[in-house]
Amino acid sequence: MNRTGIIPGKRAANLYRSMADDPEIILRGMHLYDGHIHDSDPALRKQICDKDFKAVSDLQKEIESSGYRISALIAGGTPTFPIHAQRKHTELSPGTVLLWDAGYGEKFKDLTFDFAAVVASRIVSKPADNLLCFDLGHKSVASEMPLPRVRFLGEHDFEQISQSEEHLVVKCPDNALYGIGDICYAVPVHICPTVSKYPKALTVEKNKITGSWAVAARDHVMTNNDE
Repeated sequence: MNRTGIIPGKRAANLYRSMADDPEIILRGMHLYDGHIHDSDPALRKQICDKDFKAVSDLQKEIESSGYRISALIAGGTPTFPIHAQRKHTELSPGTVLLWDAGYGEKFKDLTFDFAAVVASRIVSKPADNLLCFDLGHKSVASEMPLPRVRFLGEHDFEQISQSEEHLVVKCPDNALYGIGDICYAVPVHICPTVSKYPKALTVEKNKITGSWAVAARDHVMTNNDE
């Protein structure tokens, strides 16, 4: 995906062996991320995943045949982790499954997870008879996806037509059904970058707020050797 890592092959095998031989490095194993595999059809997804994994399996065999041990093989993102779960001696690394979101919920019908995170949003204005404006802008929910960027819970006939820094505007047949200040709950299409927009997430059990979780991924700090 042109992000990090190395393509399985001779260079990867040599890199692994050189790291294993370096006394300054503690080598735990290998991590495989196949985020490019996101086909909705589970059979096609498995076919592509298995085909791509063969290169990793061959790399593992080459490294271990030369006397080196791979203590951990961590594989997969959310779409492929059920496939990797069938492999022996493989750890899984899905992320979205922990909270789930509307994007994966719509695309991967075979993954039957429940939504565990929602964003509470209020109606802040009624610009026209068929419009509602929510305080659900780019600052509140991940905005890199095309509209719609949330799925509203409940029976609402909303069409999301625009989003700005502070606001989300929706069309509805009759906005007289709603009042200024009404709260609606929305499931983000992409939960991962939405979480980091908040310093904490409130935990709810049986319709009661029970506490909160600090969002560690929100704060990015550049450190140096002097600290």
